[in-house]
Amino acid sequence: MKHPICFKTSLGDVSDCVHSLFFPKRTKGSNVAVLFKKESFFLWNMKNNCLIASFFKISKRWKSVKNADVSYISRLKIVIIGVGFDDGCIHLWKINVNKSIVCSMTFLGHFHAISCLKLVKNNFSIISSSGIDIIIWDFFKKNKSFKIQEAHNNKIKLLLSLVLKSISNLYILSLGFDNKIKIWKIKKKITSKTIFVREKNISDVTYIFDKNLLILISQKSEINFYQISNNLKLFSIAKFWKSSKISDYKLFVNENVTYLFIKTNKQLSIFSIRDIYSFLFHKNDRKLKPKSNKILFKPFVLFFNSRILGIDLQESNDCKSLMVLMHYNTHVIQIYKFFRLSLSLKKNKFFFQKIFKIKIEYHESEIREVKWFKNSYSILNLCGVCKQIYIWCLYSKKLLNKISTISQGLCFVLCNKRNVVLGTKSGKIEIYDIISKKILFIYPKAHEGPIWSIDITKNCFLISTTGGDGSLKLWELEFSKISILKTLNSHEQILSGKIICSKNVIIICSLSSKISMFQLDSLKFIFHLEGHTLPVICTAITNYNILASGSVDSSFRLWDIDRKIQKKVIKTNFSAITSIEFQKHTSNLFAASRCGGILYWKNVDPDFMYEIKKCHMGPVWTLKCSGNGNFLASGSKDKHIKIWKINRLDEFDTSFDFKKNQYYSSSFEKLKAYKNMPNLFEQDIMFRFFGKKNETFKLLISSFFLNLKKKEVVKLYQKFNSRKNLNMLKKIIDIVLKNKKNYFSDSQSLDNLFYFSRLLKKNYTAKTN
Repeated sequence: MKHPICFKTSLGDVSDCVHSLFFPKRTKGSNVAVLFKKESFFLWNMKNNCLIASFFKISKRWKSVKNADVSYISRLKIVIIGVGFDDGCIHLWKINVNKSIVCSMTFLGHFHAISCLKLVKNNFSIISSSGIDIIIWDFFKKNKSFKIQEAHNNKIKLLLSLVLKSISNLYILSLGFDNKIKIWKIKKKITSKTIFVREKNISDVTYIFDKNLLILISQKSEINFYQISNNLKLFSIAKFWKSSKISDYKLFVNENVTYLFIKTNKQLSIFSIRDIYSFLFHKNDRKLKPKSNKILFKPFVLFFNSRILGIDLQESNDCKSLMVLMHYNTHVIQIYKFFRLSLSLKKNKFFFQKIFKIKIEYHESEIREVKWFKNSYSILNLCGVCKQIYIWCLYSKKLLNKISTISQGLCFVLCNKRNVVLGTKSGKIEIYDIISKKILFIYPKAHEGPIWSIDITKNCFLISTTGGDGSLKLWELEFSKISILKTLNSHEQILSGKIICSKNVIIICSLSSKISMFQLDSLKFIFHLEGHTLPVICTAITNYNILASGSVDSSFRLWDIDRKIQKKVIKTNFSAITSIEFQKHTSNLFAASRCGGILYWKNVDPDFMYEIKKCHMGPVWTLKCSGNGNFLASGSKDKHIKIWKINRLDEFDTSFDFKKNQYYSSSFEKLKAYKNMPNLFEQDIMFRFFGKKNETFKLLISSFFLNLKKKEVVKLYQKFNSRKNLNMLKKIIDIVLKNKKNYFSDSQSLDNLFYFSRLLKKNYTAKTN
């Protein structure tokens, strides 16, 4: 069955544990990088600063990325990207560079988070570890080839593949937190291990295949060189020391084995492997020099202002220089060009040249509120703790603007597409201009406590605020300034407020778990809606006078405002309902929870509930549906926004009877309706029924134009064109368009009708002229 909502993209999300990598495509320069988010990754053109493609794992239970690796098979022109998640799942993407074909596969076998992941391109296999076990996968056969149980006594923190003897045998090196390094020889699904190093506090290990050298670095800043024989025996050949003592070291060797990089927190040391070989080996010989136990080098050292999250290396096309990707903890990525000039036999000069720099825009604190612009192409969100308002473009995934606020905001509304009215934690009301990013007006003591909610009318003249001081205040907005009109005091905190101008009603929810109705003009009490057992946090209302309320009692309820009764009670498995939202032009409902899940409830089929568990890693504070009703935005405490595409479950949707507040499914198929529609319009009786607002005709209009393709609309128009009823049909279409809110419950049917009316009016004007 087709899922009602599917993940589209995420905004302001950056991984803190996986650094960016080069995309191994042989092009002019190194412009494409693989940037990892908390739950997905994407390809980014760093030179043009634009998005190329996004990749994510489709699941009803979202997990975070823990480890990743990128490999390139040159003879097949295939780029392989492997990603390990915290639920033990490994997802693999194979990208054909020439044909631009992408396929993916999933490997299930681990029960805990993936701690290590390594791609072996020579054997077409994946080495992964979760805890103390090691599993070898074959990504062409798509199965598990071998498993080593209890490889170490403690968690494994590093895996390497060694190239010894022939390609038929696979050699794996593993380093665990038990301070042991083991080599595993896998031949015909039989393993043999060799334990050879028992040094303490080993930070990192790397391997140089042409000399069978193993380089170890410990937390005491001691670098050890070992040589591995064909019989898997180890010989210590040299060691040298560094003056500083830092607990965290990482070793990197480039593909052509010319430089050794040692990364610390804010320092990068570069050694020449050619100089190391001159001390360790004879010229043009693999034999060791005698008495080379302790040697000392002076590396090329670079210092940086920010902590280095990770680096990646790539050879240039001419193989004379090296491209270095530096990823800092501030999520700034810089590309450097590293090369050396030999001035003489003893003197060398190193150059570290910066090519370009980009910054990955991200949210620095939790998302408190989200608003859509009317075009549904851009979105605006509030990060209260960091005092920032972000404006994102959905198509380019770029940050269009950033507004710095004076105070910490909790809620805001859009006014006249240009201004933002902000309610703060200290009880202030601030108005900002979106274009100039300047503050226009500030009301210092609007409330004595925090402002929990703020609402505005469609004409943008009236604003309501509710606060922790137990007061509801109505404000008049005029020329980017506000003035207080009326105040309603209560004995407890008011958590939310909703203005309904058509009913002259304002709805407030307080800590007493009651929903209260007041007149908007006089603030006179009308009635209570009781049913929740715990405080009501959020409310939403449709054009059909149906109110939805979400509470801490992990349930949401539907109320009929006209009849003052409760229509439906829906209990969930959530901890608390934090946000609730109706889909535009329908009565379908979305609810978010404190445990990070989103629930979809279809009013047509009350038994159908679709739930996405842990789609966010923290509580979901806000849900907002776009103006066209096709997208849903969710903002969470995990500092990022997710955009969801709302799909249709059935080919034929159902129509809504607005008087009885019930759904009726269409009783005819689309082909039958397509044949009978012109004949029905020919009859004057149907036009008389339409004048009397017959419900059958409403059902016929809304269900017919629903989910109709443009080609079918053109065919229908051609049938009407061949008949002599254009004048009557034009009157019917004009009446329907004037009262479109009363006839249509879906944006797609309304768009089809608009398209049909344009074709009809063109022909009608041509006929009359």
